[in-house]
Amino acid sequence: MNVNAVEYPSVRWARELPNHPAVVFNGNPVTYFDLAARIERCAAWLQAKSVSLGHRVIVSSANSLEWVVVIHALARLGAVHVPIGARILKSQADEYRRLYSPVLVLTDRSTASLWSEPTLLEELAIETDSTLHGDLASEIDRESLHSIVQTSGSEGEPKGACLSFRNHLSSALASALNLGVRPDDRWLLNMPMDRIGGLAIVMRAAIYGTTVVIHDRFDADQVWRSIDNDGVSQLSCVASTLRRILDAAPERQCPDHVRTLMVGGGPVPESLMDEARGRGFPVLPTYGLTETSSQIATLSPASPDSKRYTAGVALPLVDIEIRDESGSNVPSGTIGRIHVRGPMVSSGYWIKVGRIEMSLDSDGWLATNDIGSIDDDGFLTVHGRVDNVIISGGIKTHAEEIENVLTSRHDVAHAVVIAIEDSEWGQSPMAIVELETGCDRDEAELRKYLAEHLPKHKMPRRFEFVDAIPMLPSGKADRQLLRSRYRT
Repeated sequence: MNVNAVEYPSVRWARELPNHPAVVFNGNPVTYFDLAARIERCAAWLQAKSVSLGHRVIVSSANSLEWVVVIHALARLGAVHVPIGARILKSQADEYRRLYSPVLVLTDRSTASLWSEPTLLEELAIETDSTLHGDLASEIDRESLHSIVQTSGSEGEPKGACLSFRNHLSSALASALNLGVRPDDRWLLNMPMDRIGGLAIVMRAAIYGTTVVIHDRFDADQVWRSIDNDGVSQLSCVASTLRRILDAAPERQCPDHVRTLMVGGGPVPESLMDEARGRGFPVLPTYGLTETSSQIATLSPASPDSKRYTAGVALPLVDIEIRDESGSNVPSGTIGRIHVRGPMVSSGYWIKVGRIEMSLDSDGWLATNDIGSIDDDGFLTVHGRVDNVIISGGIKTHAEEIENVLTSRHDVAHAVVIAIEDSEWGQSPMAIVELETGCDRDEAELRKYLAEHLPKHKMPRRFEFVDAIPMLPSGKADRQLLRSRYRT
């Protein structure tokens, strides 16, 4: 008897909530009973393609119902899900093949050309004659490797964070204890499923027996339609996508049935949160990492108003400490490196077949690359990345603070701030700005706006407007490339 085995969620909900919608895709609901049947057919289809226990399967696609089915079918077979972003080069796809030695690569038509010998996910929509070899396991080992999700922080080569089913289960439980779970919850998924924020929503809904509403990409107008027509009650976004949601319907108030809008991905401008809250959005700042299976601190709806700009306290089951460069805990209110511990934290990174590099210290702590502080009441404020600090005239400035002011403007799509050499101050900020389509490049107006929101020493010395900011496969800006490009 395996003491770590638990019944797989889709099996339970197919039995207990057969008619409850598990997934809504393109406006069409799929019940838990139907999802379970699709998972069994998919498992047979995967077996016919030689997928079995311990095998890795790469999925590179836009969000889809088929991808959700594959995630659950792989888990039921004991295979490992390896999601890879669509914004990669063919050479990177080849490197991922060498790193993970997958038995199968599943793509959609938009990503198929990147991979050698891909299999199209849309084949799943076609009935096959595949039959399961033996019974499909109804249980899963909590400690088994479930997924390998790419993370690269703000720069550098991607690393695969190894996440067990226990990691996903613990993350979902901690979130439930903070936000609660309602039978009619519908969580919108419009961030890529290869990123932990997207994958976590899939896992969370499946574990709770609630509904996930899937969009194949982010579209602000579609968000509003889905709130109205699909009954979306919970959303997750970053500052730039929240800005777009607000701008897409500037006169609209958020409907009362929306009870959660988590916003993370870095420090969020206070003015943006105020605007969203003023329009009825229940904004809850959050902090998390790929290595922590998504959120690890999130503001609670019951938190006092005085804490509304913080990321809340550590979620249940989680410990968070702030330490200095020597590794010692710092007093409350002092800025230092964020350390985290909990059952949702990945134990290591994939190096090669048969080797996982441990990321935790002997006491189970993960040293993040983020800087933050914790106040006397235990509320966390995230200030930015360790490697994004600009020291100008001896004063430390976090690049994210300037970036967030820039992206709070309606005409700025993306912004990255880097340090450039300054003969007088040592370093100065430089802003690389990607504008929304059709907007004029007006540096004077941008400087005027920043001057209204930032002290003089944080003002960028130089601006560079670009058509598109280069991105890493993780979906984050390629800061290393930008630093080398604009080094002066």
